[in-house]
Amino acid sequence: MTKTAVTTDPTFRVPADAGRTTVDGRLPDRVPSSMPVPSRVVVVASEARTRSMICEELRTSGFVSIEFERSDEVSFGPADRVQCAVLALNGEDRGEREGMVRSLLSSAPNVPVVVVSKSDDTEAVIAAMRAGARDYLRHPIRPGDLAHSVRGQIERANRERTPPQPSLPPGFAMLSRCECEVLDAVIRGCCTKQIADQIGGVEKTIEYHRKRIMEKLG
Repeated sequence: MTKTAVTTDPTFRVPADAGRTTVDGRLPDRVPSSMPVPSRVVVVASEARTRSMICEELRTSGFVSIEFERSDEVSFGPADRVQCAVLALNGEDRGEREGMVRSLLSSAPNVPVVVVSKSDDTEAVIAAMRAGARDYLRHPIRPGDLAHSVRGQIERANRERTPPQPSLPPGFAMLSRCECEVLDAVIRGCCTKQIADQIGGVEKTIEYHRKRIMEKLG
């Protein structure tokens, strides 16, 4: 099994031992606090030449790669902070392709997988995507395409992990402080008289604020 940490970010100085794997296979964690931490990507490819090409593409784009020869050998934990995986297929049949993608996802269920293959057959693409891959690139890859896909999948995964924020009506920012107080009381189920008592106004004024709130929020 090959499991190699490849130091890849040309924009900052990394620790002297960052270019080799630690005893447990994890990447070194000593990165200068003032410098950006590069995204870590698992690379699975049975051919050493293909694996080297993919890692070089990632290196020049500022990523760190962890290499494996086979998808069933992939092993890492939260401490490795892996954000994406690249799986290179090499002529496997349909069942093997699906099995390799699923095997990789079983080791990293929350990590997006990008498949690289020499085949552009529609069935090959469908098989990989059905198994859970997020993107499919045909080898040889044009310069920049792999890094673009990996970066896009990392951003997409991050968005999916972020809870959606409640959308506010377009006119919400136009409400005055008093109108916001009235709206909050209305949402809590208070009647006009109760709102007037709470914020120190008269009922007619509260009715005016409620009318303005409706006009602004549509």
